[in-house]
Amino acid sequence: MRHWEAGLPLPSAAAGGRPCALWIDTFALCHQPLDGGWLRTEWPDGGPLLRQPWPQAAAFRIVADELAAIRAERLRSKRRQ
Repeated sequence: MRHWEAGLPLPSAAAGGRPCALWIDTFALCHQPLDGGWLRTEWPDGGPLLRQPWPQAAAFRIVADELAAIRAERLRSKRRQ
């Protein structure tokens, strides 16, 4: 994720054998940004968490963690300025 943020290419496959960009796009469609992070508005199929494929839930967790790390890095750099 941070590679993508820096304009570097992403690996061709991630969780579930799907491209990283697909997981990022799907995450963005199912979540809305808040001041303190991201709020999941729904799952892609509209079902509950326990009915989601594990690669999807794992990929969403990875994307959320990476976005939190990017946000923390940006806040640190703003404080330094």
